[in-house]
Amino acid sequence: MIVWWLPSKRNLAWPRKPKGIMRRSIFLMPLLLVSFLFLTGCALLFPDLTMPPEPYGAPFDPEAIAVDPATGLGIVSNQVIVRFKEGLTKTTIEAVIAGLDCIVVGEIPMLNVYQLKTPNGADPTDLVAQFANSPHVQWAQVNHITRVDTSAGSTSASKPDDRYFSEQWALHNTGQTGGREDADIDAPEAWMIEKGHPSVTIAFLDSGVNYRHEDLRGNLRMPSGIVFDFISNDFDPMDEGDPQVHAYGHGTAMTGVAVASE
Repeated sequence: MIVWWLPSKRNLAWPRKPKGIMRRSIFLMPLLLVSFLFLTGCALLFPDLTMPPEPYGAPFDPEAIAVDPATGLGIVSNQVIVRFKEGLTKTTIEAVIAGLDCIVVGEIPMLNVYQLKTPNGADPTDLVAQFANSPHVQWAQVNHITRVDTSAGSTSASKPDDRYFSEQWALHNTGQTGGREDADIDAPEAWMIEKGHPSVTIAFLDSGVNYRHEDLRGNLRMPSGIVFDFISNDFDPMDEGDPQVHAYGHGTAMTGVAVASE
């Protein structure tokens, strides 16, 4: 007796029609590959468009350094700085920037200040004038370059002769208290650029001020009826401080940093 065995369709290795996830994957793979190649090409051809702006300013090309004919100061020839007015939407700001073919390379969001790269060959002073004419712009300027010599010993002339200055690590940190060197606000470097002017008045809202201190006498203005001590509820702003800690409080310390005599 001859027995024929015929395999059923279930047992045959016939090509099967893809189902479900497999079917969708077959169609998605070419799309993903094309998208990847497109984005890679954009990154290579237009790096400025694919990189996010620096939060507080971007570096500049040393070859872009030029001289501002109006001031004689160094500028970045392919950048401008623009501050937009408050209350504008991001869309409005981006439209103004794109309208002059500029690209954002840095920004200070809380101030609406943008560092912009200008089109190739554009005159930054012309762009400043065009931005300034916009009703959405508060001010515009070229990106000036300021150099500060921070080499060893260069800041010595800007340090005050206060005998306690060496303890003020927040102003100038040399690791004197065991902390990390230069973890400070670079006060001597800032004083090399600007030390203030008598015409500038600074208002302090703090714990008060010891207006009899030798470093502060002559540098304080306390108009009658304007100065008020909300701690003692009187018109005497003397900084009583906490006698358990020190003779003077936080207000005297901060006032000293800002307006003390050298």
